[in-house]
Amino acid sequence: MRSPAMTAVPLVALMMLMLAVVGYPSQLPASAQTTPPTSLTDHELQVTLDGINPTIVTSGSAQTLTVSGTVTNNTSSPVSAVNIRMQRAAPVKSQNELRTTDTLSEANYQIFTPNSRIADTLDAGETTAFSVSFPFRGGTGDSLHFRESGVFPILVNATATTSTGFNVQDLSARFLLPVLDLPALPDSEPTDDEGDDAPEATERQPVPLTLVWPLVDKPRVAPGSTGDAQVLRLLDDDLAESLSAGGRLDQALTAVERAIAPEIPGSQLLASALCLAIDPDLVLTVRGMQSGYQVVLDPDDPTGPTTVGTGSVIAGVWLDRLRTLAEQLCTVATPSAQVDLEALARIQQPAIAHRALVASTEALSTILGTTTLGGIALPDSAVISNQSASMIADTPLRTALIASNNAATDSSEPYRERFANISIDDARSADRTLPVMLFDATVGELIAAAGEQPIPVNYASATPNGDVTKDRVARSQDAVGALSWAALAPRSDSDEPLSDAPSSIVISPPPHWDVTSVEGVQLFTAATQLLESGKARPEPLAALITEATRSDRDRPSGILQYPQSHEDVRVPEALLERAGRASLEVEEFRTALADDPSIALTPDAFLAPLRNDIIRALSMSGRVSPIGTSNEAQDEPDRMGRKRIKSVENSVAFLHEQVTVLNPGGVHTLASAQSPLLLVARNNLPIPVRVRLQVDAPVGVFFEDIGVQQLPPRGSRQLSIPTEVSYNRQFAVDLQLTTPDNHVLGEAIRISVRSTAYGRIMTILTATAGFILLLLAGRRLWHRFRGQPDPADEGHEPT
Repeated sequence: MRSPAMTAVPLVALMMLMLAVVGYPSQLPASAQTTPPTSLTDHELQVTLDGINPTIVTSGSAQTLTVSGTVTNNTSSPVSAVNIRMQRAAPVKSQNELRTTDTLSEANYQIFTPNSRIADTLDAGETTAFSVSFPFRGGTGDSLHFRESGVFPILVNATATTSTGFNVQDLSARFLLPVLDLPALPDSEPTDDEGDDAPEATERQPVPLTLVWPLVDKPRVAPGSTGDAQVLRLLDDDLAESLSAGGRLDQALTAVERAIAPEIPGSQLLASALCLAIDPDLVLTVRGMQSGYQVVLDPDDPTGPTTVGTGSVIAGVWLDRLRTLAEQLCTVATPSAQVDLEALARIQQPAIAHRALVASTEALSTILGTTTLGGIALPDSAVISNQSASMIADTPLRTALIASNNAATDSSEPYRERFANISIDDARSADRTLPVMLFDATVGELIAAAGEQPIPVNYASATPNGDVTKDRVARSQDAVGALSWAALAPRSDSDEPLSDAPSSIVISPPPHWDVTSVEGVQLFTAATQLLESGKARPEPLAALITEATRSDRDRPSGILQYPQSHEDVRVPEALLERAGRASLEVEEFRTALADDPSIALTPDAFLAPLRNDIIRALSMSGRVSPIGTSNEAQDEPDRMGRKRIKSVENSVAFLHEQVTVLNPGGVHTLASAQSPLLLVARNNLPIPVRVRLQVDAPVGVFFEDIGVQQLPPRGSRQLSIPTEVSYNRQFAVDLQLTTPDNHVLGEAIRISVRSTAYGRIMTILTATAGFILLLLAGRRLWHRFRGQPDPADEGHEPT
């Protein structure tokens, strides 16, 4: 629909006259156009966009670009002659242009339409709606004069006149419009030159396209449980809201379901390029919610009173939907609970790293009932350090997906590189490397800005695109433009790149990306149209991993550039130290636990919640506040992290207390020097425990080491300790249970022991006297048998 109330007729006539003489170029020089009036005061008028149609231009699109929204008068007096016009700039030709379109001056938007009157007057504080449409091309003088494919910056310019005769305008409503192909002109439509009859087209090779779609939520599980807990405890019930209709996670699934529906043209192409990046901690939590759960009344008291959670049914429905999608799409696990890989590497606990990066993938596969893609790390912040790269290389993971500016390579065209071999500064070997996959950082910035609030990314450039006041529709449209740019960037007739556009499209939004299902479908639709048009081809993430890790490929070498912005938001050192100690205590206690085939609960399953609490304490979730919001919320992850670690410390201490040797009380009497000391060891845990007994006794008392003993779950066992005592008296003995590795369990006890045994000297004297007595008796019998009087009897003859 053409916009009503077209004004500035002389301007149109002048433009038509110029076109008739020289033809209409794709970008008119500034001197060849009438310069629009400059603004005296920005944002005295405020334009808010509500809709853009189409979001990506194809040969099947309508003939016009339609933009709708509102204009608000922010001045203190009425304004008159409120007009809207569209302006466009030349297509984006470099990453710098893509990043900085919001900083272009009005003069850069050299193609402009006539004004469209949307209100004669607008009172102070009043808002009016508008919807304007202008042709993409044509010879009528009111078109945007597109002649080629590309990604074009568009400006929606609002102007008005104050009561004092001054002009006011708003130049903030800007967005990127990707043009794949132009719709054909109707036969009756006049043209302004030959270029409008046949849009310029260049035969070009399709670029590979991969989409990684995040399904992630902040850690919600209350700390302090072990694997025998019967009911899941959550810190709040916000996850139920997110899973419900209209919630963030519901909309994330809905967008995927709609985009790959069989009736959607090109949906199978999209499905082959799409992979769901799922947080295992989220899925474990949702599965636990299914069977009923509790919500703590006070998150600051995670072990305190609870109330019944309300999302059990909702959780089951959402998880079933996810399982259905997992049967059709690639799935890959993110690091569990969005753990900071740098923090995970610095605590140097391989068991915790394995659980966060490897075991979590296996758990996700089990829950979804499908094979989850392995071999790749997806850092929460899309950056890794040398230390985290070394940790990844020590796991079964083979590669990592990072932002392109996280790596400095020796390539002459670094912006076109898709892979690199990163050198790891490691004392173990000078030749250690980690193959990495790269996604374009500029595109990533614009994708992250979409949704409810722009999310700052740690790999952001010094000149990020986008004013924080830019409205949501414009930011989402910019994301569509960024997604399309690599496929539409200028190329020569021989298909050689004429820009620094990346050679592939890898879209990896930030984990807590908050887009609606409509915004998600908008991005998926753009990707589908790129695939259907042949300007892109699907590249599954599995194929990308395989290609990245091929040893027969010549990859550029590089080193990591760790951004200062991540240093500013990473897990603090004090929390890391406590997390490292708590992790060590958990692993030390693990050495005491034993497997029992007759019991379903395994040692690792019993300790899994404690390990998960440590991982959650190191989460990046919440450490980066959305642009335009307060930074005070950044303190919450640290505060919650300290609570989680404190809970782990308390839990480990409690577990130690449950394994102890019982004090018999009174005085324990040994009947002989070799009588065993009989004691009872108690295990109150639901899993078998292996223990050693350490005995501290005085000199002269020896207790034999009875080795490792296994105590039954929730049961006792009598311990018989062989004893050797060399004297007859009462003495004290200190007893302590330990793990097989001699880490203390429970409390030490002191018992009193009385020995009735003779000392060693007395034993020798007694034995000597007995021997003499036996010798004398033998002598007497010898003489008696021979009939000889015993000399000892002389002088004692009977009378």
